[in-house]
Amino acid sequence: PFATDARVDVTFRTENGTRRPDRLQGVDILRRSRLVIPVHRYAVRAERVAVEVTASAGRIVAAQTIVYTPLSGTTGLATSLGAPAAAGHWWIAGVGRDDATSSWVALSGIGDAAAQVTVQALPSGGPPVPPVTIGVGSDEVAWVRLGGCSGDDPCIPLAPGGRYGLDVRSDREVPFVAEVLTRADPGSGRRGAAVLMGTAVPAPRWALAATAVRRASGPTRVAVANPGSNAVRVTVATLAGAGRAATRREVTVPAGRQAVVALPGNGPDTGAVVDANAPVVVGRAISGGEDPSTASGVRWP
Repeated sequence: PFATDARVDVTFRTENGTRRPDRLQGVDILRRSRLVIPVHRYAVRAERVAVEVTASAGRIVAAQTIVYTPLSGTTGLATSLGAPAAAGHWWIAGVGRDDATSSWVALSGIGDAAAQVTVQALPSGGPPVPPVTIGVGSDEVAWVRLGGCSGDDPCIPLAPGGRYGLDVRSDREVPFVAEVLTRADPGSGRRGAAVLMGTAVPAPRWALAATAVRRASGPTRVAVANPGSNAVRVTVATLAGAGRAATRREVTVPAGRQAVVALPGNGPDTGAVVDANAPVVVGRAISGGEDPSTASGVRWP
């Protein structure tokens, strides 16, 4: 979107190793233009694919869109922004768990060092959830299942119907990237998919631009995860406009926990602002008529 041209290199990390297709090295992107790269044409027969886009000249914005067709089971569409950099610690707010969907934390190792990555759930209520630690090698892609645990695969035992935050960190601050993938299960009568990218920097103030979608089947839910060691006071306020009156709700989020606030009404779209007296992490979930929508909030300086 910038006024200067850019040049990028694209790397795919899969369960079968790293791929750097020649056609995707030194790709020129004209200023104020958009380029779409069909990943499935390059990462063929790979079940788990992580994508890295590096600009050797200029600046870019990168996002991914995952399309599930009927040939792959339940249909769905999920879009998310990429992370601007890898980090040794990630937080994710607003992770759901029910019997009709499956969710995973996707972890991508960046760089030359392997790491031990610990995934800790931050529940909205109930007892603590035991963490899971998994080894993530250099340039490796690994998944940790969220709920529905069976067999020997790494899994966090999340309870159905619950909402959780996640604290995902590596030993020695080895950089990696973390996001959550959710998809409706075959035979569940549901469809849809969602992606929720992690946040590397908690903040005391967050903004949400969208709080409703057409044909939404439920209210927008704002999740506030508290990664600190003290309770945090949080105010969730919606903005007036589009026929809606402004609203305000205050909650206290205990240390190492998450609170979920349902925004009132299913009317026209408006914005929301989250203010806290200490750094928190904010996520949003909207239950649409066809596909669910999840997204991280935007840090507001």
